[in-house]
This record gives sequence, C-alpha cells and structure tokens, in this order.
Amino acid sequence: MTGAEVLDATNVPLSFTQEFLTMFSDGAETGPFGPKYHVVRGLRLRGELDVVALRGALHDIVTRHESLRTLMSRENGSWRQEILPPSTPDLLIEDLSAADTRDRAAEEFINGLEATEFSSRTIPHIRAVL
Repeated sequence: MTGAEVLDATNVPLSFTQEFLTMFSDGAETGPFGPKYHVVRGLRLRGELDVVALRGALHDIVTRHESLRTLMSRENGSWRQEILPPSTPDLLIEDLSAADTRDRAAEEFINGLEATEFSSRTIPHIRAVL
C-alpha cells in the first residue's frame, strides 16, 4: 500500500485470528463475538485519584487500540470488520463507602459484572467502573 491509498474502514479484511473465531460464530450475539466473550478485572487503588485524568487515559486506550472500536458483522455469508472512530468510554462511579465491609462489597460488585451481558455491538468494547 502506498501513502496515497486510504484504507476503507468499513470493509477491512479479517485477521487470521478473527477468521478462526468466525468458525465458531453464527453471526448473531452468540459465539466468540457474543456478550459472554469478555474479561472482568478488579484493581485496588490507594491514594488520590484524578477522575478527569482517568477518563482521558481510557480515551487514549480506545484511540490506540482499534480492536476496542471494531464491529464484526456478516453480510451475504461473508464476514467483515468496521473500525469506528475513537470515543470516550463511560466511567460509572459506584460508591461502596456505606457498605459494612468494602472489600466484600467490591467482590460482590465484580462478581455481578461478570454475570452481566455485554453486547459486542456496543462501542467501545470497554467498560470502566470506579
């Protein structure tokens, strides 16, 4: 590809890994591109946190990683991916300070997130909770 050519972000060929994963998908919200194909992580932070800086960092992550803003779809029997422009993910703020034991409340909250379905049609493919 020369510098003058522009990649059509609405018709990008699949990577080898994406092609492999399509063998296990029916094209709907099931299989490897469905709502259960996600990872939940919890981190403990100590000290002060700049929420504005955290939002900016999340936006930077989405900007740098096209996979967080890529939709996969099947049309006429063939798969394609569409890379969308960067957007800032939502940052949900949950107050657990009223809980008797914050550690237990945080653990239950994370377990609840694991059980929550997350649509592969939601862009960006990242959720953040503070």
